[in-house]
Amino acid sequence: MKNKKIVWFAVFALAFSSLTAQQKEADFPEMLDISPWGLNIEGVMYEKAHVGSISTDDYSLISGLPEMKNTFSYSVSLEYNFLRADKLSYILGAGLDNKTDLHFTFDNIGIHHVNRTVSPFFIASVQYRNTLFSQRNMFSLRAGLKMSYYNGEKDYSVSTSEGTIYSLQNERADYTLLPSLLFSVGTSYNFKAFVLGLNITANIGIPFINTGTFEFKTPAGDVEGATYMSGNYIGLGLSLSPKNFCKKH
Repeated sequence: MKNKKIVWFAVFALAFSSLTAQQKEADFPEMLDISPWGLNIEGVMYEKAHVGSISTDDYSLISGLPEMKNTFSYSVSLEYNFLRADKLSYILGAGLDNKTDLHFTFDNIGIHHVNRTVSPFFIASVQYRNTLFSQRNMFSLRAGLKMSYYNGEKDYSVSTSEGTIYSLQNERADYTLLPSLLFSVGTSYNFKAFVLGLNITANIGIPFINTGTFEFKTPAGDVEGATYMSGNYIGLGLSLSPKNFCKKH
């Protein structure tokens, strides 16, 4: 419930700031011809899961553990830019992440495992932008809060003809609202019919999106330990805002 209050506070704060902003000459009048709505498509690279505490320091046992992998994924979102013609603006958005739960390989037995979850999210952010090489070309800096609904309560196991050799029990509750910090830097160009942007994004999870315990069985002995996944990622995205056909400045 506390995380939900954070979301609503951010939404009302941004909306209030926009509605109470004093009328003034726009910093970029030509942006009034562009819709405040924008579509974003982003490719992201999620940081791999990590092994925390472990029950042994025997390298012969540890070396047999599955290798965790970074994972490429993507997201799609729709955003609304308040005060879009000003240097400082406020953005609210919502979208879907194709979020990675777990990605590992067991090279010695030829197993490659990737699990993904579709995760709805909401974004509230502040953006500063200014001209770069011309009035049509701009750079932007952005920071905000991202809240994701994430279903991380999943168990995994790897079995062979000899039985289960690796099992993982995740402890995150179903559809928890998880906050993260979002930062981006980008550039855009106004083609008059639309504005096309290119952005580099970094997402930093405040809590881990997943925590759990694992057990690995070998003929030489068993290994137990803890795992966690931060939810951190870096991304490269395209944004598109069309011409505003319903001008209402």
